[in-house]
Amino acid sequence: MKQKLFPFLTIILMSTMSLLHAQESNQLINSKLIEEYKTLIREKMQTGHLVGVGAALILGDSVWKEGFGFADKENKIPFTTQTALNIGSITKPFTGMGVMQLQEKKLLDVDKPLVEYLPEFSIKTRKSNINDITVKSVIQHTSGIPNNMIKNFWAVNENYTNTVSYLKGEYLAYPVNFIYHYSNPGYALLGHTILKVSKQDYPLYIQNNILKPIGMNNSGFLGYTTLNNLSKTYDSTGTYYPVKYGRGMPAGDLISTIDDMVKFALEMIAIYHGKKGGFIRPETLKLFDEINNDNIENRNTCMGWDVFKNDSSLVIMHGGSHFVAIASLTIDLKKKIAAIFLVNTVGGMDLTGEATDKFWELSGIKSANLIHSYPYKNHTSDNIFIDSLKLHTGIYVNTSEIHDVKFENDKLLLNSPYGNFELKPQTNDEFLPGTIKADTVRWMKKPRFVFYEVMGYKLLVWQDAGYKRQPLGILETPKEINETWRARLGKYKLVDNNIEQWNKILEMELSIADNNLLQLKKVYSEGEYINYMLIENDNELITCGFGETGGETISFGKENQKDIMKLDGLTMRKID
Repeated sequence: MKQKLFPFLTIILMSTMSLLHAQESNQLINSKLIEEYKTLIREKMQTGHLVGVGAALILGDSVWKEGFGFADKENKIPFTTQTALNIGSITKPFTGMGVMQLQEKKLLDVDKPLVEYLPEFSIKTRKSNINDITVKSVIQHTSGIPNNMIKNFWAVNENYTNTVSYLKGEYLAYPVNFIYHYSNPGYALLGHTILKVSKQDYPLYIQNNILKPIGMNNSGFLGYTTLNNLSKTYDSTGTYYPVKYGRGMPAGDLISTIDDMVKFALEMIAIYHGKKGGFIRPETLKLFDEINNDNIENRNTCMGWDVFKNDSSLVIMHGGSHFVAIASLTIDLKKKIAAIFLVNTVGGMDLTGEATDKFWELSGIKSANLIHSYPYKNHTSDNIFIDSLKLHTGIYVNTSEIHDVKFENDKLLLNSPYGNFELKPQTNDEFLPGTIKADTVRWMKKPRFVFYEVMGYKLLVWQDAGYKRQPLGILETPKEINETWRARLGKYKLVDNNIEQWNKILEMELSIADNNLLQLKKVYSEGEYINYMLIENDNELITCGFGETGGETISFGKENQKDIMKLDGLTMRKID
């Protein structure tokens, strides 16, 4: 009997030793990684003059969390994992998932028009109908709703429900489902929708239906929740700079702690892997596995999250900034790992950016995994027509870039900020790129430049070797700059100089750029930005391209005999 048991006991002993060895190996790897993160945090705190940082790593069953520096340096109060700080735009996934809870309860359908649930909503459109704007398109930032509406944003009597009134005189930036166009007002509208459908004020709904069920007991919204250990916030010189709160609550006003965000990340992982009875259903989180966007970028987003996917990983992430508070949350749902960072100082984005890169290395994800491949693979054609090639000539304009396509000596040539190219036709619309250097052309094998039309726009698109596409510009035909517009050239200043912004608007300057386009230089306290503008009519300009402000309308008029421009709800007056 003993002889028969011996081999069996040996197997058990060897298996146990192997398991212990694997656990020890994982512990060593995890310890090394944690030390790397600690080193990164300390370096960035020193070089970026960061006052306080909270950090956490979830590595399967292991959790590391720690605070660094001060939540209140004047009173030497340390920043701990229980310190509360504004998480900025990470609020948006909470809002998106709040809407999905209402979908689960069949109180709304995200594929139906937003106006069905929020009849107060109204906005001017050029190439869409307001009924095209579905709840889902707002969640995924493909509704075309403007990026920001700054006027009176921080006024003490403002509420997220006031956003509808500020959008009534505005235009959609793009047709619905044309492109990813990040929108803070869009998420304020979603918060308003939650109120209308659930009959609960948005912050109380999030508190009762997401935060409390998870046990996030020191998270919530100022004025609605008792929050303990609230951190101060600081500018780049380490000077106290208080955070303001306005009508963008559903887009960026949630306050939380490292401890509570760890609870949230663990709950998301558990539900994705089948846990039932949580704040949201497993089948809802399985939507992350699908391709959720079908716009010209093929950028994958879901429920307010950016979604990065490859064969072995499924990463959802969002960053946040609110005045000077910085936050970052990244979760690999498949591998059960997560990274969380809270920083109470304006320079924190350098830290969260490098920390996210390190997480991507751990997860095996790249930034390119945000974009999924275009469904149609390359092909060639013998039926190529010169007249068709000539139709592609012109200037393709992005927000701050011009790509000039010409037909010379029976060749299609592209002059771009990324280089000079000869385009060899594979079809009438797809071209093999050849980089021109001196008198030689170096041909690429798999990438393509592609021209195509969609929703009334003609686009120049870069398609990489993996069939992933990036739109480079929209074909624009600049209108004549008449005397009305020439009289408006010059510098403009804010009429209301009390606008609360961290990156303050100093002035705008309208001038004539190359190719007969108008150019708007935006001068902020933290930098300058150039936007190319297209004349829509005698009183309106549209920002060219796809950037954060792309597609948005700037209107002009007179006020007290002075030229004025209006953008983001703000009024700028021309300087003599």
